[in-house]
Parts: sequence; structure tokens; C-alpha cells
Amino acid sequence: MVFLTHAIQNEFTNSTIIMITDRNTLDDQLFSRFIEAKEYLQTQSVHISSRKKLKAELLNKKAHGIYFTTIEKLEEDTGKLSDRDNIYVICDEAHRTQNNIESGFVIDKKQKTIRNKKGFAAYLREAFPNATYIGFTGTPLLGQLKKQTTDIFGPYTDRYLLKQAQEDGTVLKIYYEGVATEIKLPKELKKQIDDLQENFKNNIKDENNEIQSKKLFELDKTLNSSLIMENELVIKTKAQHILKHYHQRENVLHGKAMIVSPSRKAAYLYFKTLIEIEPTLKDKIILILSKDNKDSAEIEKAMIPNNKMNEVEKDFKKDDSKYKIAIVCDKWLTGFDVPDLDCIYLDKILK
Repeated sequence: MVFLTHAIQNEFTNSTIIMITDRNTLDDQLFSRFIEAKEYLQTQSVHISSRKKLKAELLNKKAHGIYFTTIEKLEEDTGKLSDRDNIYVICDEAHRTQNNIESGFVIDKKQKTIRNKKGFAAYLREAFPNATYIGFTGTPLLGQLKKQTTDIFGPYTDRYLLKQAQEDGTVLKIYYEGVATEIKLPKELKKQIDDLQENFKNNIKDENNEIQSKKLFELDKTLNSSLIMENELVIKTKAQHILKHYHQRENVLHGKAMIVSPSRKAAYLYFKTLIEIEPTLKDKIILILSKDNKDSAEIEKAMIPNNKMNEVEKDFKKDDSKYKIAIVCDKWLTGFDVPDLDCIYLDKILK
């Protein structure tokens, strides 16, 4: 992004760059990198705290400038911010916020109303109708119900694939070991799973890849995966396997691991079960969940409270952290950098 911004500034001397992210942590990371590169870019980047501030900056400065903001600030108000055609909007993690160009409908069950609702991408393009849009993503949208990335941004400008990054030494190779844990399921549960598998096989056996993929999405809607993924016997068996593997590797680096659970309930069951199996781990395991009003008292007591989350996060990233195993569900995944994290135990359905 730094190099691209530099190239745009050189080619189009009056250009203004607006960097769009969808999370505060990404916004801070990216902004810090651009501040470090201010001599190379010959521009001091500006952090935008509101839509109102962005509007004022663009009115006062008709050219140049690099501005950083998060996508939800475009919803603070609606309408056009600037009709200039020398604005370049660079969207980070474009697959997450840029596939909703058209309006949609939101059903409010409590109010019993249906209202028109635009996506983030629609508000962004309404704000800058004549801008040039560039999307950065490691997860290209391949369609199903929504548009593909190339439908929105046009053809790829550049692609840097994982194999090339590994050959360059930019990233290390990830070693993945698929594990089939032998679990003796109760008869009733086993029958439910067998029926689902049989149904799936019968539905896709003569179809091409695209139709198979669509049917997999449809099946996922009807599959009550919690029957399996939140079953206490299943989690206990997996937890025993995890601990056995963990102790084989705990001296490779600093004995740090992460368990990615399929749901909040499963995360808590992992937390409770691991401590039951091995009580000495009690102060070394942390349960990382977003606060939810529907949580039971026992889950709320077990998880790290919001007011201590930043402190625990900083500690977990240290080489000598007292925390050794983090159990997560949705937090601490995308963009969460722990250089000495030796192993991730991934217990989530992948699509």
C-alpha cells in the first residue's frame, strides 16, 4: 500500500489518497506504517476521527493528502463528500466490506417493519462518486449470493500468491496436520451424523463443482453442527488429544498455543475440560470471548473481562508470558500477531 500510494502520487501529482479499513487495530497498524514512511511519501498522513472531519479536510485541501479512516464513519451521515476525480480510495480487507454496493432490506422483528438498508460499499461510493477504487485482500470473493471481487474492482492489478511469498522468505511455510480423533459417539448422535452425510452424498454425487459448492452452502444452513461440536464427550476426547500433542511440543518455543473453537459454548467447554483434566493449567489458560448478554454466569466468570483484555493481549504476546493456552472463538484471529505462537488447534468448520 505504501508503494502503491507513492506510485499514484508520482503519476498523478494532485491526487488525494483515502485509506479505508474496517477495524481500529488495522487502522492503527496501517497508519503507523505510513507515518514511518512519511519521508519516502513526502506526506504526513492524517488520522480522521469522523466523517465531519474528513469533509472539512477535503474542502480545505483540493489536492494531495493521505487520510486514514474506518468504514463505519461513512454511515455517520449520508450523501456526497466530494465529487473530485483525483481521489483514490484504497480499501483494506476489501472482501469484508466492499461486496454490498446495492441496497438491501432489513427486517426489524420487534418493530415489525422492513426498511431499506445500504451496505458500507454503497455509502462509500455515494460519498465519492468519481473516485478510483482499489481493493486489497487475501480472500478474493468467489461469489455465491454476492458479487465477486473482480465484479466490484475490475481485473486484478497484481497478485502475490502464497507460494511466491514463501519462496521470497516473506512468510514462513505453515505446517498443517489433519487429525481424525476417534470418538465413540452415543448411538442417537451417530445416527444423526450418518443421516446427514448420506443425504449430502446423495445430493452432490452427479453435480459439477459449482453446483456442489452451492448445495454445500444450503446444507450448512440445515446442519445443526452444535450437536457434534458442542457435545461434551466430543470436546473431552479432543481436549485429551490436544494436551498430549501440546506436551510433546511445549519446549519447542515457549509453550504457547491457541485453540480456535466453533462456538462460544464450545470455547467455554474446552476451558472447563482442560482444567478438569490438568488442574495445574488453571492460571495458564485464558478464555477470550466478546461480552454477550446471553452468557451464563459461569461463562462470564471464566472469560477475560473487557477492561482487562488489552492488558492480557499484551502479556500473551510476550516471550515470557504467564499465559500459555488461549481459547478463542472470533476474537484474536484476523491480524493477531504472536511471533512465538507454536501451534493452533483449529476446531472450526472451514468453508
